[in-house]
Amino acid sequence: MKGFMALLSCSVVLALSAHAAAPEQVFVVNTGDDSVSLVDLATLREVKRFEVGQSPYGVAVTRDGKTWRSVSRAKGSSSSTT
Repeated sequence: MKGFMALLSCSVVLALSAHAAAPEQVFVVNTGDDSVSLVDLATLREVKRFEVGQSPYGVAVTRDGKTWRSVSRAKGSSSSTT
């Protein structure tokens, strides 16, 4: 829970999955930790953490919710997964 509270205290950006009317999970950008977390909205728990480029500040999710990409402030730095 301590890690999740740290997520809330940093600058976060939420990317809601576009394929569902009410998303069950959201991506949270952890700028200070150079990672992106997948958070379950029902439990408010981190499901998975992805290490990404330095100082991420945004996430884009495909319409089907199967692929996402983060954007980082570091030149030429981005991450994606399916």
